[in-house]
Amino acid sequence: MRSRARALTPHLFVRDVTAAIAFYRTAFGAVELFRNVLPDGTVLSIELAVGDARLLVSEEVPRLNAGPTQRRRQPGPAPARGRRRGRDHPPHPTDA
Repeated sequence: MRSRARALTPHLFVRDVTAAIAFYRTAFGAVELFRNVLPDGTVLSIELAVGDARLLVSEEVPRLNAGPTQRRRQPGPAPARGRRRGRDHPPHPTDA
């Protein structure tokens, strides 16, 4: 087993870390490599090996602004570029 991932590593935020880890062990044969836990028991992250791949699992922690339950900034329109910016702004490098 390699010691470091050499690809993109998904990082999942879940409400029940214990149930999620049990599921990944049963379904995919995941092996826990590393666990980072706060003194109060909050799971910051668990690194799992699933074959040669890696998966990070973390507990949703609203007080740390961590997890999908937090409000995300909605993407807006792309900033104006080039001539639309006006004369007092230099052109963007990709506007060539």
